[in-house]
Amino acid sequence: MASGQETRPQWPLLWMLPSAALMGLFTAQAYAPTNVASFAFVGPLGLWLLVSATPRTRTAAAVALAYALPYFWRSLSYLDILGSVAVGALALFQSLFVVGAITLYRWSREGAPSWLIPLLGAAAWTLADLARANVGGLSLTMSNLGVALDRYPLAIQSADLGGVHLVTFLVAWTSAAVAEGLRQLAGPGKDRRAALAACLPVLLAWGANLGYGALRLNQSFPGQAMKIAVCQPAERIQGYYGRVAMSGTHHEVAAYRGLLSEPRGSDPDTGERLPPIMDPELILFPESGVSDDIVTSQFARGIVAKLAAQYDAHIITGCHRNENGTRYNSVVHISPDGEVRGQYHKRHIVAFGEFLYFREELDWLYRHYPIRPYDLTPGTEISVFDVNGHAVAPVICFESIFPGETRKSLRAGGELLVVHTNDGWFNSEMEAQQHARASVFRAIEGRVDVVRAASTAYSGHIDCYGRWQVAVPRDASRAILVEPTLRPARSVFLLVGSGPLWVLCPTLLAGWLVIRTTQRRRGSPDEATG
Repeated sequence: MASGQETRPQWPLLWMLPSAALMGLFTAQAYAPTNVASFAFVGPLGLWLLVSATPRTRTAAAVALAYALPYFWRSLSYLDILGSVAVGALALFQSLFVVGAITLYRWSREGAPSWLIPLLGAAAWTLADLARANVGGLSLTMSNLGVALDRYPLAIQSADLGGVHLVTFLVAWTSAAVAEGLRQLAGPGKDRRAALAACLPVLLAWGANLGYGALRLNQSFPGQAMKIAVCQPAERIQGYYGRVAMSGTHHEVAAYRGLLSEPRGSDPDTGERLPPIMDPELILFPESGVSDDIVTSQFARGIVAKLAAQYDAHIITGCHRNENGTRYNSVVHISPDGEVRGQYHKRHIVAFGEFLYFREELDWLYRHYPIRPYDLTPGTEISVFDVNGHAVAPVICFESIFPGETRKSLRAGGELLVVHTNDGWFNSEMEAQQHARASVFRAIEGRVDVVRAASTAYSGHIDCYGRWQVAVPRDASRAILVEPTLRPARSVFLLVGSGPLWVLCPTLLAGWLVIRTTQRRRGSPDEATG
């Protein structure tokens, strides 16, 4: 078999860097608002080809940086509310993970057989994405290759085995295999056997993946339906295009009451006008859905309790809590009799949006450039709310993009995942779509239905196969009635999480390096290619 050590075409760095940047921009088109899933394959494919042509590892690192910077700059451009400097710094930080992955891949591929080279690329890429998802307040997963396939349920059902990162591994493996196959066919020897060896394993993997998807999509996951009213207030509440609702609980609840009492449009099948929402068991408001602390304020709680009593329904709403000077971004569960049945404090808070790094040390800077007046504190406890005998697992906004966060909530007994979010910060379709798409994978990973209650976009219901059943358009003020199926969360991913990938990816890379080193020390013929 031909190996990664064969003579490569020596492309001038002057051409490689802009070509890599173009590939990065291509990859970003896989996400909102363009949503061309094929670019999740095309962009990395171009990168693998460029890296295979680099004469040395440090050149590969430069090419990777040229690719990653525009990729992340474009896919994170919705963060322009933080300013261009902050977006650039975050894009650079995220790019370093890709640079590390590509450098590791370029170094490890030397002397590897053709069938192994794509696997090394997929392992390095996935390892970088796993690391990017676990760096505290700067963690991100929305620009993950696997997310680009959210509209193809058949292709992503394997997320219940290894999460979205398993889908990412398959996408990266595919692009790396095609790149290696093209390199072998274009080389001096035009080695068809080596090209086939590079591509055949991933073709078999795709066959297994699609077969598993078909099996899962034809499998029934029985449970019990619950009638849930979801309120998306959008412009009905002044301030939702700022950071939190600021108009007072009395006005906010009046807006929700108005949404619940309005006709719900027309039935898409019959054209008949739908009546107002009747007899919901649970009513959901978004993150920061009321501006008062309804746990400590009896007046504010009484307003919410009156609505709960009117519908004889439980209400879960977002609000900011203040417990003896410690502030939290929370959701609170109010029962039909007006009592506080539970609360949950957001555990994964957002850097700069909910807290500032080094607030005391950089006080002089923040005084000149005020971002927020105080820090929120991350919660430490997982909460599951009992709604008529069923366990509802709440997560808040940013947390929903992390498989590990929702996995903890579902392992605590959740039968339904409820996402409360306020994307009114971002006047951007890109952010709203990327955020909502992440919930598709959370549904599959736990084999539970997901209901999203958003301030401006996108409220709706996703079934346990990752298929949207209903979605409220962005910026629409509307209440919808959804009937998700509640069932105990069960999947391989819930048991093992991303642990197998954390083991597989380093093992592939380290294992080959050990084998290669051993061969060279023994004077293997492969040493000549080293």
